[in-house]
Amino acid sequence: MATRSTSPQSDFGQLLHLINASANVIGEAYDAVGCPHPSSNDGSTPISSDKTQQAGTQQAVITLIAACRQLIASVMAPVPYAIETSMSFQYSAAIRVAIEAHVAEALREVGDQGMHVNDIAKYSNINPDKLARILRLLATRHIFKEVSPNVFANNRMSLPLDTGKDAEIFAKTDPNEWYEGTNGHAAYFVLCTDNAMKCGAHLADTLQDPKTANSYDPLDAAAARGLNAENGYWGFLNQEGHERHLKTYNMAMVGSKSLAYDDTLCTRVGWEHFPRGSVCVDIGGGVGTQTSLITKAHPHLKMIVQDQGVLQKQAEEYWAITDVDALPSGRVTWQAQDFFEPQPVKGAAVYFLRCVLHDWADEDALRILQPVRDACSADSKVIIGEMLMSFACPTSPDDEARRLVRRPAIPQPLLNNMGIRGGYLSDAAMLGLHNGQERTIDQWHALLKRAHLKIDRIVGDEGTLHYFSCSPSEE
Repeated sequence: MATRSTSPQSDFGQLLHLINASANVIGEAYDAVGCPHPSSNDGSTPISSDKTQQAGTQQAVITLIAACRQLIASVMAPVPYAIETSMSFQYSAAIRVAIEAHVAEALREVGDQGMHVNDIAKYSNINPDKLARILRLLATRHIFKEVSPNVFANNRMSLPLDTGKDAEIFAKTDPNEWYEGTNGHAAYFVLCTDNAMKCGAHLADTLQDPKTANSYDPLDAAAARGLNAENGYWGFLNQEGHERHLKTYNMAMVGSKSLAYDDTLCTRVGWEHFPRGSVCVDIGGGVGTQTSLITKAHPHLKMIVQDQGVLQKQAEEYWAITDVDALPSGRVTWQAQDFFEPQPVKGAAVYFLRCVLHDWADEDALRILQPVRDACSADSKVIIGEMLMSFACPTSPDDEARRLVRRPAIPQPLLNNMGIRGGYLSDAAMLGLHNGQERTIDQWHALLKRAHLKIDRIVGDEGTLHYFSCSPSEE
C-alpha cells in the first residue's frame, strides 16, 4: 500500500490541486450540455435536472466536497472549528422551523425578488423578527438567501424543503396531514430534526449511565430519555396521541426512496436476471415505496410487500395513486407480517430487506434474518440494502469480504471514507433512536455468516446505499 505523506505543506497543495481538477471536470460537464455552472443562488432550476449527477461527474463532486471540507479543517483555527461543530444542532433546529413555517412554499412564486419576512410570517404563528433570525442563520449556511434586509428568497439548497403544496393550504389543514400527498422530503427532514435530534441530545447521558451503557436493548436507547419512549421508538410512534409522529415517519420513508441519489437499486442489483413471474418479498417494506421503483423498472416480477398491519390502509392509498392496477392485478400484494415471526412465503426467488437491519443491534438483526434463511430454497437470494461504513483510515483488502467491496482509489491526502458523513450521521441516529447501527463490511460478514448467508456480490458507491446479494449457506 502506498505511504501517505504527512507533510502539512504537501497536503495543502494536494488539496488545492484536487479542488481545481474536480471543479474543472464538473464545469466541463455543464458546458457539454449547455447549462450554466451551478450556483447556490439558483432558486429556479429543478433538483431533478442537477447535472452533477451525470455519469462521470459524481466522483468529481465527491472529491471536490471532501477536499474542500478537509482544507477548511486544515486552515480554520481549532477552537472556532470546535465551537461551530458543537453548535451545528442550531442549523437542524432552524431547518425544522423553516419547514413548519412553510417558508419555501411561500417563496416559490416570488422568484429572486424575494419576500419580506413580515409577509412570510403570515403563513404561520411565528414572530416575524424571530423568523428573520432563523432564516438569516440558514442563509449563512446557503439555505435560502437574503436579497435585502429581512427579504428572503429560495435558492438551490432551500428547494428540497418545499412540499409542493400552496402555502395558504397549511392553515386550513390538520398538521397530521401536512406531508400527505407530497414527495416525502420535508417529512424526512422533520424526522431528522425532531425525533432524531431529541434522541441525539440525550445520547451522552445514555452512553454514560451504567444501566444503559452496555445495553443494546431498544428500550435502553436514548429515545427513552429524549422522547419518553418507554416502549422503544416503535412503541412511541404507535402510541395514542402520536399520530403526527407516525404519519411524518411513514411519509419520510416515502421520501427516502428518492433521497438515495442514484439508481443502483433498479439498474445494478440484477433484477433482470430473474425469470418472469419470480416472487420477490419486500420485508419491512412499509407501504411499498421501494417495490414501486422495482416494479416500474422490472414489471416481470411478482412483488409481495410485508410490514405491520397498521400500515395497510396507507399502503392501499399509496398504491391507488402510484400504480392503480398493481394490487388488483396481483403484480403487487401487500401483506401484514411481523418479521420476527416465521416467514409465510417459502422458496421465493428474492427476499429483499432495505434499511431494516440498521434499526437493530446484531442479536435482533439475527432474529429477523433467521426466518428469512429458514424460508429460502437452495436457489433463493437474499438482497439487503444498507449503508456500508468505511473506516476513516486506510485498510487492506486482506480477506474475502473486503475484496467484495469495489471502491475507486482514494486520492491523497483525503480520508479513506472521502469525508462522506451521511452514513456516520445515520449510524448515530440509529444508535439514539433504536440502539441500532450501520455496519462495516467486517460487521456485515460476521452477522450474515451467523445467519448462514454468504455474500456473493456487493454493488453501490461511497456515501450511498449498498446492496448485498446473498445465497443460503450451510456454514
